[in-house]
Amino acid sequence: MTVVQQSGPSISATQTLAPVSFADLRRRLPTLMTKDEVDQAAVDFCYVNNRNNRKALINVLVEAPRRQMFVIPLYSRFIATLHPYFPDIGEGVVEELTRDFGWLVRKRFKGLLDTRLKNVRYIAELTKFKVAPLHVSFRCAKVLLDQFHIQNIEVLCTLLDGCGRYLRAQPQTAARIVSLLEILMRKRRTLNLDDRAMLLIENACNACQLRRSRIVRPAKYRTPYERYIRKLMYEDLSG
Repeated sequence: MTVVQQSGPSISATQTLAPVSFADLRRRLPTLMTKDEVDQAAVDFCYVNNRNNRKALINVLVEAPRRQMFVIPLYSRFIATLHPYFPDIGEGVVEELTRDFGWLVRKRFKGLLDTRLKNVRYIAELTKFKVAPLHVSFRCAKVLLDQFHIQNIEVLCTLLDGCGRYLRAQPQTAARIVSLLEILMRKRRTLNLDDRAMLLIENACNACQLRRSRIVRPAKYRTPYERYIRKLMYEDLSG
């Protein structure tokens, strides 16, 4: 490596980054704040990739800090970036989240609500990043709708708020999600729910509505003579 001598400390003309260790990368993950940092972390993992590190990474990603919901979209981006090259990471995370969902849905402890919300938010993000198959989030929504009580209402609404519009935009799930929303609104009308639950349901259903695309109207056809008259009136004679 060529070294250029200057007054003071020597500076290498070509600097190479020190190899990242998996332990360092593991410590960095909860501190990621921007997309650029996430993308760099994904690149760094490629240098320390091996089977054991992939297994350890799955555990790290599943244990996203419960109180730091903002890291979930960043973790999901990280997983999606690696997914084409190391699909076992994304598949492992989805499998663990699905297993956790099944366990959590059987519990009605109020103290687990934050964990449940994090779980479905994670599933929703991975669905939008095309890491989790569409049927995973839809099946979760169906389970929550079938077991309709106050905690499940909040969890269901969080899931729909996260990926309901995406599911409705996909041909494979569009009809089923519309049917699910109709059942949800019917329950809202017929059951004796408190104001907060009714508002959660209303907002979740609104979040699932597709944005109307802007209608582009074709230009009106005018004959050459009409175009000449308009030019004469609006341009040549306007001065």
